[in-house]
Amino acid sequence: MPRSSPADNTRPDTSRTVERLIDMMSVLPRAPLSMSTAQVHKRLEALGYEVDRRTVVRDLNRLAARFGFERVGDTEAEADGKRQPLAYAWRWPMRSTSVMASGMTEIEAFTFTMVRDHLEDMLPPMVTDALAAQFARAAERLRSAPGMGGTGLKHWGKSVHVVQPTQPLLRPPVKHAVRDAIYLALATRTQFTGWYRGRGAAEAREMTFNPLGLVIRGPVTYLVATVWTYTDVRLYPLHRFERAHKDETRVLVPDGFDLDGWLAGQNGLGFATGRGDIALHLRFHNGVGQHLLETPLSQDQQAQDLGNGVLEVRATVPDTNQLGWWLLGFGENVDVLAPAELREQMRSTAEKMVARYTTTPAPM
Repeated sequence: MPRSSPADNTRPDTSRTVERLIDMMSVLPRAPLSMSTAQVHKRLEALGYEVDRRTVVRDLNRLAARFGFERVGDTEAEADGKRQPLAYAWRWPMRSTSVMASGMTEIEAFTFTMVRDHLEDMLPPMVTDALAAQFARAAERLRSAPGMGGTGLKHWGKSVHVVQPTQPLLRPPVKHAVRDAIYLALATRTQFTGWYRGRGAAEAREMTFNPLGLVIRGPVTYLVATVWTYTDVRLYPLHRFERAHKDETRVLVPDGFDLDGWLAGQNGLGFATGRGDIALHLRFHNGVGQHLLETPLSQDQQAQDLGNGVLEVRATVPDTNQLGWWLLGFGENVDVLAPAELREQMRSTAEKMVARYTTTPAPM
C-alpha cells in the first residue's frame, strides 16, 4: 500500500486553519466600531475553534498586513507599576472594499435564519424582499459550517420551539397580495383601499383604511386601523380582506394615538368587559393552582396554602373575556369567591352547561 504523503496528512488541519482565518476576518466590524483581541478569541471559541490567544494575536497581525484591516491601540498599558500586555483592537476601515469586510459569520447566518423562521410575518414586504438573498446566503452558510457543531447553534432552530398555551389553531389563509399591500401602506404611512368582509357578511365592503399598527394574537394577524375620516380605532383580521391596494394619501392618525397605550387600554387584547380591574379571589382544589406560585396573576398576588391540595389566591386583574375562558378551563377545580358579579357569571354558565349535557342532542 502506498504511504500517504505529508501533504495528505496535514490537509484536514490546513483546511480547518483556513476556515478559522476566514471566520476571524469575518467577525471584525467596520470603523468606528472595533473588537479587542480577547473578543475575537471568544468569538472563535463560540464558533467551535480550539485556538490559544497567542495564536490569535499572531494571525491577526499577519492578516492585517495582508488584507488591510486596522489595528487600534498599539501602546502598552501600565497598572500598579507593572507593564501589561499590548491591548489591541481590530476593525475594517469604514470604506473597505475587501470581500471579507462584508462576509457573513456563522452567528450572523444563524440570526438571519431565526429572523426568517420567526419574524417574517412581522416584517413589511420591502424588508423581506431585500433580505431574500441574505436568507439564502445564511442557509448555505449554516449548511457548510463545521465550526457550529461544537456549540449547537447549527441545530438550534430544530432544538427550540415556541408553543401556545391554548388549544392549537390553524393559521387562517391571508392572500399574499393583500398582505403586501397592507404592510406597505403601514410602512409608508399611507392609506389603502380594502375590500373587507365582516364576520357573517355575505359580501366584502369597499372602505378606505388608515393603518395604525399590526397585532399578532395566536394564529390571527389583526390590522389596527380607522376607516375614512372616523377616529374610532378597531381591529380587522387580515384574512377577511379579499382585496387591497395602496393609495398615496397620507394616513390620518387620531390625536394622541399610541399603539402601546391603545393595547394597554385593551388589556393586551384579552377583550375587556368594560368593568376595569377587579379584586379576584379564587379557591383552587386538587393542586391545580400551584403553578400560580411560580407564574403569578399580578404583582399584588397573595396566595395561601390551606392543605389537602387547596390553594386560595387573591389578585387584582383586568376583567376580560380571556379571564372567564381561563377560569372555565379549570372546571370543578376552581371556586370564584369574588367578585360577586363574576361568581354569578360562572354559576350561570355552569347551570347552562349542565342543562345542555343532561339532554340528548337531537339528530342532525
